[in-house]
Amino acid sequence: HAPFPVLVSHVCQHWRRVAIDTPQLWTHIGVDETSNIEEVKEWVSRAKACPLDINIDIDDGGSDDDYEAEKTTLARACALSILEYGGQLDGEQKECFNPVNILFDSLSLLIPHMKQWQKLCLQTTSFPAMLAAIFQISVYDRANACAPLLEELWLCCTDEYVDPRVYNAMMTSYGEQAFKLFGCRTPLLRDVSLWGVPIDYDLLIPKPKPILSTSPSTLPLPPNQPFHNLKVLELTYMQLPEFRPTYTQFSAILRGAPLLERLKVSDACFTKESPEQHVAPVRLPSLRHLELSDFAQQADALELIRLLHAPALDTLYLAFEDEDY
Repeated sequence: HAPFPVLVSHVCQHWRRVAIDTPQLWTHIGVDETSNIEEVKEWVSRAKACPLDINIDIDDGGSDDDYEAEKTTLARACALSILEYGGQLDGEQKECFNPVNILFDSLSLLIPHMKQWQKLCLQTTSFPAMLAAIFQISVYDRANACAPLLEELWLCCTDEYVDPRVYNAMMTSYGEQAFKLFGCRTPLLRDVSLWGVPIDYDLLIPKPKPILSTSPSTLPLPPNQPFHNLKVLELTYMQLPEFRPTYTQFSAILRGAPLLERLKVSDACFTKESPEQHVAPVRLPSLRHLELSDFAQQADALELIRLLHAPALDTLYLAFEDEDY
């Protein structure tokens, strides 16, 4: 079925003119492996300067434990080729990874409009493709990169076979800059869900803003307590330790999120930098739903519970295999 904006634009010439001249109709942009890039380009053009809700869902079949060596090598080469050559694939790679090519062609169209992004939902079944997509977003206009309107960020990789060589190759070549989304400048971000995806967690740690005084008074300025608008945070399926925030980072994220209402942590633990490390409990006055599941060690979940002080909590969900709690 045709999307509603397309449908109404085909009723008659008058409706078509009205539809095309109404940018709010074209702000929900969806991309999948069957998408036509020219159509995506047209939608972006018709949306003009309106905030954009972007949903990219690419299924390229993923990979598994029986992934042939040459195909693994090709997937890795595909990701690194995308990184080095700005999303361009040669003929063989394009044939084997056409869905991935659609992903990067669409991102090439959308990234220059990053300051209009209000919602980004990006899902792929390919771990190398997800890493390369994050890199493509991260390296765009680093000096001025920001997403001032972004409220929702959902990044999901459902690839069950995560090859750490791809991640390590990126870190070796580019360091943490490879995962520094939006220059870590997203002042309106309120809903974040990460499924099997590494990012620079500075994105979620608010930074102090300089306090400027225009009076000659020598009285001390009040302490600057920065915080995020974050209300929902989900961290799920963080297979590699490198994907997870450190214990210090995670506590800093929570400490800077007093408006947080929902927290879900699944298959992701946060190891202290040292056994003797002490982190003061974090008070989350707005937290109402806490979900913890699939921790490798029950002790990791208990450590996280000890970190939290949530006086308004009304829902606690715990799910651990073969454990008594």
